[in-house]
Amino acid sequence: MGKHDKDKDKDRKRVKQSQKEAKAADKAGDRGGHHAAKAHGLPARVDDSLPSSRAELLALHGEARRRRAAAPYNSPAHHAASKNPC
Repeated sequence: MGKHDKDKDKDRKRVKQSQKEAKAADKAGDRGGHHAAKAHGLPARVDDSLPSSRAELLALHGEARRRRAAAPYNSPAHHAASKNPC
C-alpha cells in the first residue's frame, strides 16, 4: 500500500457518500443546491438604462473600454471607469 492510497480511498468514500445523498434526495423529490437552469424564485430585473439595440450597446461598451484603458492602473479614474460595467 502506497503513501497516497489512503487518500484515494478517502476520496472514493466521499464521492460514494455524496452520490448516495444525491440519489436519496432525488427519490425524496428534494432537489436542494444550486442548478444553473433552475429559477431562483426572484423576478428578473431588466436594466432600462442600457440601449435597446446591439450596435448602441457595443458603442457604449467601446467607450467604457477606452475610458478604462486611458486611465492609469489603480487610480481613482480607473476605479471609477471600472465601476461602470458597460
